Amino acid sequence: RGCPNRCSFCAITVIQRLYKGERFLRYREPVDVVDEIEEAYARYSHRGLRIVFFYDLNFLLNRKWLKQFTDEYKSRGLNKKLPWSAYTRADHVNPEVVEYLTDSGCGNLRIGIEAANPHMRNDIYNKELPQDKLDYALSALDDIGVAVTGYFIAGGPGERPEWLLESLLYARRLGVELPVFFLYKPLAGTDILKKAESLGSYIK
Repeated sequence: RGCPNRCSFCAITVIQRLYKGERFLRYREPVDVVDEIEEAYARYSHRGLRIVFFYDLNFLLNRKWLKQFTDEYKSRGLNKKLPWSAYTRADHVNPEVVEYLTDSGCGNLRIGIEAANPHMRNDIYNKELPQDKLDYALSALDDIGVAVTGYFIAGGPGERPEWLLESLLYARRLGVELPVFFLYKPLAGTDILKKAESLGSYIK
């Protein structure tokens, strides 16, 4: 659980301030996680259990943890019968991580892209996600057969219509199999609200 990043639109920054100085990233033992999945599969596969969804925000962040998890998942043969999907950031995908993901049962990764336009993504949304790392992640995952659900934000403060079109074209060009566009919703206490007015946005 937890996220160390400070995307300006996200409520996680408020939580970080509330619990300042406390341990913010927490991990379960990977073997315990696989134990729980295996038990659930034995109990519910006859009822149609066919995929595992992880909802922590940065599944690929800790490479040591990821290797232990994927090694354990494969050693029990779960990778052949129960695919899994997780949230991650594109800049957590690198050659080492790609190696761990290959044949691990990972069928889909849900990645927050937010905007294809670098200015919107990094200067407005504070994603701190370089273009080359984003391009690499999408290409490398496609190469090993991992589908990408790409999350984009539409209508954020200061966004121009041509930048939104840029996101649509980028999703098509880079093979984002499941592009999802969310309408921007201002969340109380988020960093982006402090500069929304200066970007020409009016928030009631």
